[in-house]
Amino acid sequence: MRRFVSSVVGAVVAGVLVTGCATSPMADRPVGQQPDVDWSNPAHGVPVASMVAAQSLSPFPLHEPGGGLGTPQSIFVTGSGGPSPVFVFVYGTSRYGLVDVYEELPDVPPAEYDAANQRLLAYNGLPSTHGSSRIVSIRGGCQALMTVSEDGSRADIRWLEGGVEYYVRGPSLSTAVAIQVAEGI
Repeated sequence: MRRFVSSVVGAVVAGVLVTGCATSPMADRPVGQQPDVDWSNPAHGVPVASMVAAQSLSPFPLHEPGGGLGTPQSIFVTGSGGPSPVFVFVYGTSRYGLVDVYEELPDVPPAEYDAANQRLLAYNGLPSTHGSSRIVSIRGGCQALMTVSEDGSRADIRWLEGGVEYYVRGPSLSTAVAIQVAEGI
């Protein structure tokens, strides 16, 4: 997921997203050069007809998110046929608004995942950082990276579970809602 997110909205060394959230260690675009996010297809992926069709393209078990999100209004995949496709489930909810849930294999070894997220905290407070990141505990003790926009209006959360990286984001998710969605998946 970090790979994908970095190619779409990330910024590494600065440690920020244009959305105002701190980014992953693998991001590769300088601040201010990220494209606007198309929340209805944030991965610029290829539509997939169903969860069954998505699973047939995946080298890892997909988990259709629950947590009151309902049925995804669309599913997209990028990099299908390769070793590390990214799947995005797009939900239009009355309760949370638009929610995008990504699933993919992590781009760092699972044993190093939490440490990589911990290193991102060093970017908090730097002049080139817009927003902040922190580690939160979710799902019975799983470490997750929560990033929050500079103005506090938008948050996202990512974590590793069962060897799969999950990433929850949306145009108007608060920290409480991002955690609530992550807990319900």
